[in-house]
Amino acid sequence: MMIYSVKVSKTKLLLAAVLVVALIAGLVWLCASAGGSSRASASLKADGATEEQRKAFISSLGWTVEEEAVEVVQVTVPREFTEVYQRYNELQQSQGCDLEKLKGKVLKRYTYRITDYPDYEGEVLLNLLVYKGKIVGGDVCSSALDGFMQGLYRVQ
Repeated sequence: MMIYSVKVSKTKLLLAAVLVVALIAGLVWLCASAGGSSRASASLKADGATEEQRKAFISSLGWTVEEEAVEVVQVTVPREFTEVYQRYNELQQSQGCDLEKLKGKVLKRYTYRITDYPDYEGEVLLNLLVYKGKIVGGDVCSSALDGFMQGLYRVQ
């Protein structure tokens, strides 16, 4: 039996975090450039102030989600976009949204668990970004570390 001991410094942890962020950015970029839908030019902006409105919007995209959001949090769009946030905004722009206009603003993110994602066994989440009662962006992603991220529209 062999036992290995590993000492992890703050620098190594920071490097690992940067690599994970870079991986996520790459996934967002790949999904944004390769996974475009025919509806990509349509704007997502819709009413999202109430649970009813959000669920109707999600249904209109072709998704089925669990009854209630699994998470509701406030998020602040950064005033300066990092490369990761810039790539995320490119995904939003491919859906007709633009987070550039919301820099420094506080949004609500509603996260729902998708129950009918095709050909994938893991957990898949749908995030809606809402500002002043309007849906201003969002994404569909797996919760796995090596998962994926795509736009909100269901690709047939």
